[in-house]
Amino acid sequence: MPRRLTARLASSGVRSEIVDGYSTIGGGSAPGSALPTRLIALESDRAPATPQVEAALRRAAPPVIARIEDGRVVLDLRTIPPGEDELLATLVVSAVTRSTQRPDFVPATLVLGARRAARD
Repeated sequence: MPRRLTARLASSGVRSEIVDGYSTIGGGSAPGSALPTRLIALESDRAPATPQVEAALRRAAPPVIARIEDGRVVLDLRTIPPGEDELLATLVVSAVTRSTQRPDFVPATLVLGARRAARD
């Protein structure tokens, strides 16, 4: 799955690579334990966009929980079912696209929705 996902992301203009990492597991009887895993690290020419990408992933529907390591957004695929790679790729591409837009850009639908909610 990691190779297919990185290829799918590349076909949509999102650079990524597979890197070694760790998944923190535990709580209860094994707090802080870690298992080796493979991560997808998203590459960005705009390092300041990294927190925005991570936040956009959390706000996605369904949410994608990522983390920032070494200045890059990383995705741990340990809990992603193999059949969900296309959905994950779509959500990642959307998050990267949104985070690289002008920071003061707010889609009109959000503004109109907020105004409508304020009136109701």
